[in-house]
Amino acid sequence: PKAEPFGEDLYKYLVGKGLSASTAEKYCFYELYDSTKTIAKQIAEKDKYIMVGQYKGTSANVISLGAYNVPQGSVVVTAGGVTLTEGSDYSVDYSAGEVTILNQSILDAGTQVNVSLESNTDYAQQRKTMVGLNWEYDFSKDLQLSGTFQHLSEQALTTKVSMGSEPLNNTIWGVNINWKKESQWLTNMLDKIPGLHCTLPSQISFTGEFAHLIAGKAHGTQDNASYLDDFENTKNAIDVSTPTSWIISSVPSVFNESQDKTDVSSGYNRALLSWYTIDPLFTRRSSSLTPSHIKSDLNQLSNHYVREVHVKELYPYRDQSNYNGATATLPILNLAYYPSERGPYNLDVNLNSDGTLPNPQRRWGGMMRKLDTSDFEAANIEYIEFWLLDPFIYSRNTDKAGSYGGDLYINLGDISEDILRDGKKFYESGMPVDGSNSFTTTQWGKIPTQSTVTYAFATTSGSRSLQDVGYNGLTNDEEKSFGAYQNYLNAIQGKVSAAVFDSIQSDPANDDYHYFRGSDFDRI
Repeated sequence: PKAEPFGEDLYKYLVGKGLSASTAEKYCFYELYDSTKTIAKQIAEKDKYIMVGQYKGTSANVISLGAYNVPQGSVVVTAGGVTLTEGSDYSVDYSAGEVTILNQSILDAGTQVNVSLESNTDYAQQRKTMVGLNWEYDFSKDLQLSGTFQHLSEQALTTKVSMGSEPLNNTIWGVNINWKKESQWLTNMLDKIPGLHCTLPSQISFTGEFAHLIAGKAHGTQDNASYLDDFENTKNAIDVSTPTSWIISSVPSVFNESQDKTDVSSGYNRALLSWYTIDPLFTRRSSSLTPSHIKSDLNQLSNHYVREVHVKELYPYRDQSNYNGATATLPILNLAYYPSERGPYNLDVNLNSDGTLPNPQRRWGGMMRKLDTSDFEAANIEYIEFWLLDPFIYSRNTDKAGSYGGDLYINLGDISEDILRDGKKFYESGMPVDGSNSFTTTQWGKIPTQSTVTYAFATTSGSRSLQDVGYNGLTNDEEKSFGAYQNYLNAIQGKVSAAVFDSIQSDPANDDYHYFRGSDFDRI
C-alpha cells in the first residue's frame, strides 16, 4: 500500500537495501505517475514487471464443458485414471454443458479430474457421409461367421482447416467368428480325475475378432495441410465504404472559416461533393430495369468510373470459396467532386454568369462519419488502407497544360458536428408538425426547441413534408423569404443568367435530394 510502488517508493526500498542511486534509478518507472498513459506505454524497457505471489482456494465441484446441447451419454469423467460412474460419482447437465462432481471424497483428495465429451455444435454445419454394413452367416448351429464395414467421410466448411479440425475420411472393417461344440469325451476324461464327478456333456467355445482401420486423407483441403495459425484474425478492419454512413461535413479545421467565421460566410467555399454506390441495374445488361439508352451504350458500360470492379482485378490469387457470402464484385464508394459548382448552403454571391464558382482551386467539399472505435491506441489501429482509382484516366492525355490535380485530406480525432456553424443542435425529427412555433431561428434557418424521443420522422399525415427539409429546417418556399437566402437571391439577380437564377431560386439552399432513378434524368 504505497503511493508510487514502482516509482519513488521502489527507489527508497532499493537504496535502503544497499543499491547505489544510479542502479536503483534503472528499475524505477517514474513515467507511470508523472506522464500520460500513452507516453508510459512507449517505454518498453520498464513496462514489464513479474508479479509473484501465493493464493489458496477450494476445488469447485462444477466443471464447464464449454459446449451446449451435449449428446446424451457422450461425457466420460475419469479421476486418477479411474472411470467414474454417472449418477453416483457425477451428474451431467447436457443442455447447459456442465458436470457436477457428487463424490466429495474425490474433491477432498485433490485427485485430478479429466472430462472428455463429444460435441455436436458444428454437426449441422458440416457435411458428413456415414455408411455401414453388417453381415452374418451361419455355417451350422455351432459355427457362425460375421463381419462389419463402416465408412465416415467429412467435408470441411472451408478449404483451409485448422489443426484439430481436420475432416475425416476413415474406413473400418472387421470380421469375427463364433464356434461352440459339446463333447462327452471331455466330460469322461474329467470324470477320471480323483475328486471330480462329471456326467453332463462339456461345452467348448471359441470367439475371435479382427478389425482394421484404414485412415484416409480428406479431399478439398487447401495444400492438403492443417494450419496452426494463418494469422488472418490478426488484422481487424473497420469498413467505412458504406455511403449511407457518411453525412455532409462541417467546415474542415484546415480552412480559416472554421475558426474565424460564425455567420453564413463560413460556407462560402463549400463546393459540390457527392458520394454514392452505383446500383447494379445500371451496369448489368441482363437487368430489365436498365434504361435502354445505357444498355445499348457499350462505351458507357465499360467506363472505368461507373463499371463494376471484380475481385480478381485487385486480388487475382484470392480463393473466393474461403469467404462465406463473398461476391465476385467489390463494393465501391464513389466520390464525385465538382469544385466549380455550389455546394449545399453556399451563399457566396460571387458567381459567374453560368452559376459556377470562380477560383475553384480554393474551394472544398467534404463528408464525415462517426467511428465506433474512438481509442486508436487501445484498439491498435495503425493505418488507413484504401484503393484509389486514377481520377484522370481519360483527361491526362488530353490536358496538355497539366491543370488537373487536387488534395485529399483525411482528418481523424475530434471533428465538429456543427455543419452549419451556429452552435445549435438541429434534428429534423424535432421540427413541429402541429402548427406550433416550438422552434427558434438562427442565421441559417429554424432550430427545433422541443425534445424528440427518436430520430425518425413523424408518421402523421403531412408531417414528412414539414420535417424532411434539410439542415436549415426550411422548405424551398420558406428559404425564398428567409433573411440570408432572400438577400442572396437579391444579390445574384442580374449577375447570373435568367435560366440559372430560376434554377437557384427553386432551391436557394441547394439542399434538395433527388432519387437517382427519377424519370427526368432519363429524359435528359
